[in-house]
Amino acid sequence: MTVEVVHWNPRRPVVPGRLGRLVPVRRRVNNFGDLIGPALVEHILAARGIDPARGSARRLLTVGSILHLAAPGDVVWGSGINGKEAHLPPGLGLDVRAVRGPITHRLLREAGIEAPRVFGDPALLWSRFWPRESYADGERRAVGFVPNLHDWVRHRDDPRTIAPQGDLHTIAGQIARCDLVVATSLHGIVLA
Repeated sequence: MTVEVVHWNPRRPVVPGRLGRLVPVRRRVNNFGDLIGPALVEHILAARGIDPARGSARRLLTVGSILHLAAPGDVVWGSGINGKEAHLPPGLGLDVRAVRGPITHRLLREAGIEAPRVFGDPALLWSRFWPRESYADGERRAVGFVPNLHDWVRHRDDPRTIAPQGDLHTIAGQIARCDLVVATSLHGIVLA
């Protein structure tokens, strides 16, 4: 079965402001929380010997507030609704296996979409596949702060801050080596 893991990772201009609209160079956001879903699915499929490029195509929405990206027939496993995009069109015909929480469940039901009362962000499974011990090598921190992507600029000069953009396993390792994690990033909390 071909599995396309829908996730949020747009390209943004490298040059900020108005000039950025004119300069065509764009870079992926690479917010670590939004990269967790594809990494988990790839790992789970590989562990079961499933080649995601074979068979009939399916789209899977997993980690993140991405239900507004859903298309008819998509499979939903633990994703949520973005508060800015809280409206879902009727008739999506989603195959919902789990949702992030009760608010997403209620909004799906209000849109006429069947959804089981199975709650939880798939990122909760991270340590099952990559336990804290697998990240033991590297600098330990007493306290680490993981800001939401949109809070990063205000906190980037604080030495306790763990940048939310970059290589997923590098960030997961930095979080794992903290004695205490404080976060405005949902997935900073989940991985901690």
